[in-house]
Amino acid sequence: MFALNAFLRGGGKVGKQAVEQSYPSVLSALILKLGGLHGLAELGRNELLRSLLIAFQSFCDCVGDVEMGKILARDGERTEKEKWIDLVQEVACSSSVKRPNEVLPTCVILSKSLDRNQRAEREAAAAALSEFIRHSEKEPALLEQMVEELCQHVTDDSPTVRSLCLRGLVQIPESHILNYIQQVLGVILALLEDATESVQLTAVQCLLTVSSITCYTIQISLNATYI
Repeated sequence: MFALNAFLRGGGKVGKQAVEQSYPSVLSALILKLGGLHGLAELGRNELLRSLLIAFQSFCDCVGDVEMGKILARDGERTEKEKWIDLVQEVACSSSVKRPNEVLPTCVILSKSLDRNQRAEREAAAAALSEFIRHSEKEPALLEQMVEELCQHVTDDSPTVRSLCLRGLVQIPESHILNYIQQVLGVILALLEDATESVQLTAVQCLLTVSSITCYTIQISLNATYI
């Protein structure tokens, strides 16, 4: 991390160009590390997290993402699991808005990271993907892949990953939700019986959400038909 920070801060034009060209892989690595080190910070080991946040800020400066830098400065050291998951999702949202063309390659990397051994890294990947999926409307092939990955990983041994996969599935853009409704409902209904109460609650919330979205989307389609 010290080496990364030094490179980001002192790489000059060549370093900046290298980071720009490797944006998806660098951002993905930082997000995954953010998850892993927040897990350690919960145990009172904050020094590595602070070093990572410095490197992450240097990355934001390097790529000119002021908003992402503000998000990290505000909430970066919050170690509660819900807070750092919210942080990852906000970072993903900021990246999607600032660099929509980087959503696809970033999601490809993070989707593969759902199979990592470290639980916190899988949780970080799921958190990011559950936000990125909202911004995949113009990438139908990517959207299909993300839906498949999220459906597949609702069996993860982490309740957090299972819940985040559920939340991601109900963030499918409204223009595409009907294409996946049977698949999504099948997953939600299965997790109503999950062994963990928090996952059951998430499934109930997602069922209500997808029912509302589906009814609205069908009504819009019917109105368009009769116009």
